[in-house]
Amino acid sequence: MNLDQKTKLGPLILVGAFLVVLSPVFVFISKAADPCARATFDYKECQAKRNAIAKEIQRNRELAAQKKKEVEELQKIISQINADILATQAKINGTQSQIDRANSEINNLNSQIAQKEKDLAVEQKNQNEAIRVMYETANKDALEILGGSENLSEVVTYGTYLEALEVKIEKTINEIARLKEELEQKKDELEKKKGELERLRRELQGQSKALQSQKETKSAFLNNAKAAVSQYLTAAKNAESEMANIDEQLRRVARGPMGNLYGKYVATGDIIGYEGSTGNSTGPHVHLEARQRSGYNGDGNIDDFIAIGYGNASNPASNCSIGLPISTLQLNFGLSKPLREPAYVTACFGWGGYGSGQWGEKFHGGVDMAAYYGAPVYASASGKVVFHGDLGAWGNAVVIYHGNGLWTLYGHMI
Repeated sequence: MNLDQKTKLGPLILVGAFLVVLSPVFVFISKAADPCARATFDYKECQAKRNAIAKEIQRNRELAAQKKKEVEELQKIISQINADILATQAKINGTQSQIDRANSEINNLNSQIAQKEKDLAVEQKNQNEAIRVMYETANKDALEILGGSENLSEVVTYGTYLEALEVKIEKTINEIARLKEELEQKKDELEKKKGELERLRRELQGQSKALQSQKETKSAFLNNAKAAVSQYLTAAKNAESEMANIDEQLRRVARGPMGNLYGKYVATGDIIGYEGSTGNSTGPHVHLEARQRSGYNGDGNIDDFIAIGYGNASNPASNCSIGLPISTLQLNFGLSKPLREPAYVTACFGWGGYGSGQWGEKFHGGVDMAAYYGAPVYASASGKVVFHGDLGAWGNAVVIYHGNGLWTLYGHMI
């Protein structure tokens, strides 16, 4: 390699070395950008990402529903336009039929007028011939006429005949002329009617063209709206797939020997999970359970919580009615509600707490509430997380010890 080549390659080598040095930084940034990745998992940030995706899904579904309404409205408009086009075309066809009939009548009248003109020409010819004969007769000498006739009566009769013939021919000519004039008048009326019909047809054709233009415009809007619906639903589906992967990652962490919240102190209102349907659950909800042990002086470990027993759980809420908003609940022990509005009560504490159905007569050791799958679950009071993980029938659960012998359990979370 010569000096010139080394000189040209020098800057490239420096850039390459610089990128190699910085490559770990780039990798770190890339990994840190996804808090749900295995290598850089952050439970709180991953939950925040899931919450953002849930909002994105909801927004896309709302937009898709809005566009679906637009599609329905546009389809109604296009259907009405199609009906108007058909009605207008029917009027055009009817008008054209009237024009065709007018043309047929005009052609018929033209034929009659032409025939009357021929008849008139014949009668005029007859009249001219009669006039010629009368003229020739008038110029004959009276003695010549008498000489050519057998008697005077014959001469008188012939003259009268010529005069009567002339009168008849004249009358026929006048009648033919009158009929021709009537035919021409009818023709003029038909031509006028035809002109009005043609003007109406042009107006209707203009209306039809305008309707076709409206249909094309609305059809373009319809296609765009349908495409938008498809895009929003596809985006929602992709987001749901991503959220499912995040849920699996959260479950994987939560169902380890102990979840990431174990041993940590949480404040009232901190997010400790998300509404799900794990464990023995008939649908998405959160099970809030309180257990209290009088005179307790321990550290609140999970074994002491379990030792109290499900049947000895304390009622966490008063005024509980299934189906009502959680705003109607009055929580005991100074607890705050683990879900935000809108959310509803799905089961109450005590015997018959499940309401009707197969579980109606069984004991229920807590209060169940439901907002929507994936809704954030908040700590009802501050304390130390003594359990975070799979707790059998409660599914993915968190147990918090609040001191003074009081624990709360949050079950069936994602």
